[in-house]
Amino acid sequence: MASRAENRAGQGPNTERQGGESRADLLQAAEIAADQQQLERAVEILREAVRRYPASPEALYELGVAIFMLLESRYSHLDMWENLESDEPLAEECARALESAIEKKANWASPLTALGNLMALRGNLQRAVELWRRSLEQDPNQPEVAESLKNFESQPPGAS
Repeated sequence: MASRAENRAGQGPNTERQGGESRADLLQAAEIAADQQQLERAVEILREAVRRYPASPEALYELGVAIFMLLESRYSHLDMWENLESDEPLAEECARALESAIEKKANWASPLTALGNLMALRGNLQRAVELWRRSLEQDPNQPEVAESLKNFESQPPGAS
């Protein structure tokens, strides 16, 4: 999952409490679960974080990243996710979480990059390129994103 320092930058106080655990507690628990390759558990924890703290772009972003990691672990052997039928609702939830994080904090590069990665893997290269460009406008110091953008922009139209 994303580094805590990267995602806390500009995210405001992380000590809100609702229903016992703070947002920081939930995000930390999800990170521990993800580090232990318990991605489904991490997603469950982050869904709870979003339920409790719906205005938190960090919780939304982390949920999107955790779902992406889960999907990626299931489909890492494919170049494009062509047969996502059983996981399509999960992929849609991932996209919604990342889009919501972007809506709440439009100048944050990380969710733009993550959504671009999801779009690329789902075969929507035009949308991926658009998102990566926006991400690089926010934070030009992303060599992996710049490389992905260069690779996809150099493909002939219609190539996937």
